[in-house]
Amino acid sequence: MRASSFFGILARFRWFLIVFYGGLALSLVGFSIIFLRKLASFLLDIPYMDDIDAVLRALGLIDATLVAGLIVMVMLSGYANFVQPSNEVSEKSWFSSLSFAGLKTKFSGTIAVISAINLLEMSLDIPNLNVTKILLLCGVQIVLLLVFLAFALAEKMSHGSDGLS
Repeated sequence: MRASSFFGILARFRWFLIVFYGGLALSLVGFSIIFLRKLASFLLDIPYMDDIDAVLRALGLIDATLVAGLIVMVMLSGYANFVQPSNEVSEKSWFSSLSFAGLKTKFSGTIAVISAINLLEMSLDIPNLNVTKILLLCGVQIVLLLVFLAFALAEKMSHGSDGLS
C-alpha cells in the first residue's frame, strides 16, 4: 500500500468529526433554550430588581452569549479546518481563514472574559460574599490571562513583522 493511498484512507475518517460538530450544534440549541428562559425571567423581574441585581442578571446573559459564541466558533472553524473538502472552500468564509493560533487566542480571550464576568458577579453579590472563593477565582483569572497573553504573543511571533504592531 502506497503512502498516498494510506493518507487518503485516513483523511476519510475526518468525516467522523461531523458527529462532534453536530453535538455542539445540539448543545447550542439547548443553550438557546436556557438563554431564553433567563431572558424571560430577567424581563419579568425588572420592576422588582435593584441596580446590582439587574447588573448581575445582565452579566449572566452576556456570559451565556459568550459561551454560545465559543460553541459557534469551534464548530465553524473546526469544520472548515478538518472536514470541509478543499474544493468547497469559499474565499468569503471568515472561518476557513482562522488559524489554530488565532482560534486559540480568541478562545482563551473569551474564556478569560467569561471568568472575569463570573468574578465580577461573585464580588457584586454582597450578601453571599465568600472571600476564599473570590481569592481562588482571582488566581484562576491571573492564570487565564497569562495563558491568553502567551497565545497572543505566540500568534504575533508566528506572523513575524507583517504589520502586526
